[in-house]
Amino acid sequence: MTEPKLEKTATEVRQAERGKPILAILTVSIALVVCAFVAIGLLNADGDMLSIGLIEPQSETATN
Repeated sequence: MTEPKLEKTATEVRQAERGKPILAILTVSIALVVCAFVAIGLLNADGDMLSIGLIEPQSETATN
């Protein structure tokens, strides 16, 4: 028994179209990631990790 040969175009096989919508999504996504990194950098501009609450301050106790 032979199966019928199906012929499909490249677009049908990919199940997606190339073009501006995909490029727009990728561009906006990358721009948002860059904005997030800039915002984090500005929050931590003084180099103090305590300013964004990532590190607990160490208490200075004298142990003699």
